[in-house]
Amino acid sequence: ARAGEHGRGFAVVAGEVRQLAQKSASSASEIRNLIEDSTSQTQEGMHLVEKASALINGMVDNVEEMDVILREIGQASREQTDGISQINSAIGLIDAATQQNSCLVEESVAAAASLNEQALHLKELVNVFRVREEDTQPA
Repeated sequence: ARAGEHGRGFAVVAGEVRQLAQKSASSASEIRNLIEDSTSQTQEGMHLVEKASALINGMVDNVEEMDVILREIGQASREQTDGISQINSAIGLIDAATQQNSCLVEESVAAAASLNEQALHLKELVNVFRVREEDTQPA
């Protein structure tokens, strides 16, 4: 009778051990799945970090390229400003020369008018000394 009771107790303990082993196997399987999921998510996260790093590096390259372009635009603007200043100075010189030429033209017109008056006056004076054609014919 003793072995029977001990046998039943052993069977109960063995059943409990079997249930614990099944729960442990199930838990181990669940833990393995969680680890695999975690590994997969970690790898995906690393992939996303690598993509983000590549994008950021691309943005840095673009910003550096824009910096170079903006510096070139600034230099070109300064050169254009200098060119415009030179053109403005040249236009000022042309304006001064045009005004001077205008004054010279006015003086030339006045001188021509004066010469015309003097020529007319000389013509009148010369006409006084003209001899008639009748008087100059031999008799």
